[in-house]
Amino acid sequence: MANGFRLFPLAPGELRRSDPDIAPAQSTIAWIFDTHGLPVEKLHQMTAAGQYGTLQEKGARGMRRWVVSMQYSRMGDRRYGLPYCPLCLREDKIPFFRLSWRCCLNSHCTTHGTLLIDRCTNCNAPTWPSLCVSVGEYERTWSAPHQCPRCNADLRDGESGADAGLFGQLAPVPSINLRVVLNQDLEVSAKSYGDAMWILCQLFVRKKSAAQITKYSPELAELIQELRTHNARCVEEFPLELRHQLTSHVHKLFDVWPQRLAEFCETNGITAVHISQDRWACPDWLEEFVQKYLCVQKRGIGLNEVRLVCDQLDAEKEKVTKAKVAKKLGASNAKAIDQLLNRRRDASYEELLQFVASLKVCALEKYYRQSSGEVRQRDALILLFAILSAEPLAEVSKWTRLQCMNRLTAFQANDTGDIATARCIVEAIEALLVQYDSPDDWQLLEKHSAPESSYFRGFKDNSVPQRSLQKTMAYAMRTFDVRLMRSITVFRL
Repeated sequence: MANGFRLFPLAPGELRRSDPDIAPAQSTIAWIFDTHGLPVEKLHQMTAAGQYGTLQEKGARGMRRWVVSMQYSRMGDRRYGLPYCPLCLREDKIPFFRLSWRCCLNSHCTTHGTLLIDRCTNCNAPTWPSLCVSVGEYERTWSAPHQCPRCNADLRDGESGADAGLFGQLAPVPSINLRVVLNQDLEVSAKSYGDAMWILCQLFVRKKSAAQITKYSPELAELIQELRTHNARCVEEFPLELRHQLTSHVHKLFDVWPQRLAEFCETNGITAVHISQDRWACPDWLEEFVQKYLCVQKRGIGLNEVRLVCDQLDAEKEKVTKAKVAKKLGASNAKAIDQLLNRRRDASYEELLQFVASLKVCALEKYYRQSSGEVRQRDALILLFAILSAEPLAEVSKWTRLQCMNRLTAFQANDTGDIATARCIVEAIEALLVQYDSPDDWQLLEKHSAPESSYFRGFKDNSVPQRSLQKTMAYAMRTFDVRLMRSITVFRL
């Protein structure tokens, strides 16, 4: 199974493109067990999932994480395949590709200490199984694992000759049982160390963080520029030699933990923002590092400074958000920012009155298209009824006209103190109902009086779309405090 597709027998119904190392199908395991009698536990240990433990389900944009892909590719710029050690293949009675070679964090042979190879040394073709330059080139070809399918050269005759260097002294993820000692107080699993390595490698790949490193560390500019020429999205998509350069540098950042990595981040202006895309996958010990060293907490920021930045964004006609204010002030966290810009979940009575008045104005505006005005009137009525009844918008939008009238009559007849606060809402509803029940629409009015028909009609008699309600509500609240949540739940009687 370690030799990839086309080089092992396929179970009935299995696709040629499947990768049994990462996600072996239960039907395949059962078929091999029935055919060859190998125990299920042993078969599982022959896969990447069995060797490395539970891999991350998905990496960047759906790619498997830190496992070199062996799927077909029609992209001519990726002329590399699965890594191999010619010395190991030469010593095998039956040559086979090791599972550890598929790990993108491993760029050397743990037995011979030399760099692996990911192409034929004779014709420079990708090794097989590989990310093929052309699918048709190998479509009807069957080759032994140690044979180049293009020139038939024996891969065992190749010579690496290059020493793995510093990175060759440690294979980060050769086995899930390995433990990595970072310092005298911290020992982590190989799996979590591999995750941390992958996340830090991505700092050199992603544009935002790579630009920071290029700006403040010119000695790394050449490496980052070479990474960009390959237009890859994650570390496992680079050729082996380039992966070796990248992982070698990142591996050094874990020396003298955590001081060296902290110095690197401070020098290059790397903050928690730069790893936010991968932060969900951070192991606990790396998350503690991020919280302590990368979450910028600038002291001495007052309320007046935050207000000035908000006014500046207003003058520039920019939307005032917590992220933009924090960026202007050079901090990702400050008490004054939280105090002024944290979201509020409850509107004041004055804001309720302002919202009702704003809804009424935008619903009674004259629109070029009649249907646009009807949509605004419909949405405004649903929002107002939802505030009065404290029921979800999805339920209110299904009410019949009879239900609406009964609910409105109940509120009009209510003599308790609640009606005093709701009087403006009732008056707005009464004004909008006159417009919504237009004299030219008697047939529709009669139709919507039926118990089974909704009073609030959507296009082509469909239900009212929630996005339309949200759009109308956001428009009515466009001048409101930016901290107030744009939700109907903030307006409660």
